[in-house]
Amino acid sequence: MDFYVVMGRPGFRISRRKHAPGRVGAPHRINKLETIEWYKKKFDGIVLQNDSGHHGGTFTAGTELRSFGLTHFQYSDGDHIGMALALASLFPIFMIVMEVTIVLSRREIAGVLLLSGQLLNEAFNLVLKQIIREERPHLHLGDGYGMPSSHAQFMGFFVVFTTMYLEARITTNVIHKRAVQMGAAVLGVLVAASRVYLGYHSGMQVVAGGAVGLIVGLVWYWLVVHVLYPSGLL
Repeated sequence: MDFYVVMGRPGFRISRRKHAPGRVGAPHRINKLETIEWYKKKFDGIVLQNDSGHHGGTFTAGTELRSFGLTHFQYSDGDHIGMALALASLFPIFMIVMEVTIVLSRREIAGVLLLSGQLLNEAFNLVLKQIIREERPHLHLGDGYGMPSSHAQFMGFFVVFTTMYLEARITTNVIHKRAVQMGAAVLGVLVAASRVYLGYHSGMQVVAGGAVGLIVGLVWYWLVVHVLYPSGLL
């Protein structure tokens, strides 16, 4: 509920009276900082500041806050493993940004296929979550349902499609190819482990997400090789 408060102090009536009205002097006016201090004392409120130092909003004690869940990951203070795994959880976001950048700048077919498959994979994950409707192990962490884990499903798709596409379509140094394939697998394990370690998903939700991602990746690769390429559309 929104509410408004008109601040004033004794002597302000001089500007509103009918007979001999006058101006309120600058030293007697109420400034922004005085209003904020009054609010904090009167309602036990807390005033938020944005990055530039300006006050961007207020909330009273006990108000439930909502974070921007896309990049907000929590871990215990002083837990260096948790911090590293929280950074690993950001990898799917980095991948989407990179894939979009490659598609827009270079228009390579490999990037288009990978991005298209990932978007379909994410849409399928949303459908599965609405069908299964299994809660996360800790309801205060993350929004929406937890089964299957979208991070694990993303990485499952990425690992299997990247591995198979590199193996069949890319002719390059074998050592470099194996290094990329192994790196993708390691990243997939780290992202999946981070979801369990940080408490955002149960082990079963992560395993299910990884398995679904692998299957979707295999199906998408089969469609690319046996349907899209032979059709002449690519």
